[in-house]
Amino acid sequence: MIASTSFAAAHHLLGEKLCLHGITNLMGELPVSSLNRSTAAAKKRRTNFRAMSYDLGYKLPDSLGWLMTPQDKSKKPPLRRERMGGKWFGVILEWKGVIVEDDDPDLEPQVWYVLSQEEGKSYPPDSLLKKIDGMKTDQAISDVLCWSQDPLEIERLAARKEAIYRVLHGGYYRIRPGTIDFMNTLLSFSIPTVVVSTLSRQSLQEAIDAVDLQDYFDMTVAAEDVCRGKPEPEMFEVAAQRLGIEPDRCLVFGNSRLTIEAARNAGMRCVGIASRLPVYELQAADHVVRWLDQLSVVELQTLAGGDPIGRRARASHMEIVIED
Repeated sequence: MIASTSFAAAHHLLGEKLCLHGITNLMGELPVSSLNRSTAAAKKRRTNFRAMSYDLGYKLPDSLGWLMTPQDKSKKPPLRRERMGGKWFGVILEWKGVIVEDDDPDLEPQVWYVLSQEEGKSYPPDSLLKKIDGMKTDQAISDVLCWSQDPLEIERLAARKEAIYRVLHGGYYRIRPGTIDFMNTLLSFSIPTVVVSTLSRQSLQEAIDAVDLQDYFDMTVAAEDVCRGKPEPEMFEVAAQRLGIEPDRCLVFGNSRLTIEAARNAGMRCVGIASRLPVYELQAADHVVRWLDQLSVVELQTLAGGDPIGRRARASHMEIVIED
């Protein structure tokens, strides 16, 4: 159980911050991370990648010819399917604990404590806090905490909880090590990518903007886009539908057991990210890593169930010379 002093401090902090105009970014213009990349830099990477010319010392097999195909952003979806002969795949990334650090494990309990104090509700015990971790707020309020069954009241409580979270969080996000390199790899190979979160659409977009990752995602899926959160598969099913990719060709990246269960329920493969839980607690996933950049494109495609690219190239000692 978290010490009562931390909850008292959180409640006091909330009282002071709510005096500010609205629920705004309370951290001002503080730098978010030395790893952040600007939007202009991301666009430049796209331009540079398209501008490369290649001189091959070995003729590529027809099945790998797509590697040398100039990329056309306006025709990206059709090209994805052509290059892999219908075997391309999509990547679904959770926001917290996968892309950005899940810095404060006490934050969510503090938010629930403040909300319970404001509403005169019983503070949830540890067992329930663990059960609702990763759930949609309205689902947790109605199905687990049983605070209300009235849709309007549930909506009000969920909105209030979101506001408290934004105040206590402060709008500060820290990108996890290896995330930028991994996202650049996805971008370079035009792998369709969607970010999902139980945050509201506004909060998720503000978070993405805060760390300048806007150009790395084809789609976003937020709390308003689904009716049921994890372990129900709806969030991941919506993500696959928006990408136009079959569920069995999607890779889900998450850092919780609920994520793994939801991915399984959606018929998708899952990569566990050991950012908060130890590796052994994520063994139900198809693969577990600590950092995103520990996975190559070959390993991603293998996990997605396709033929690994690169195996034949390594076997034939192919030499590729890239000239500016």
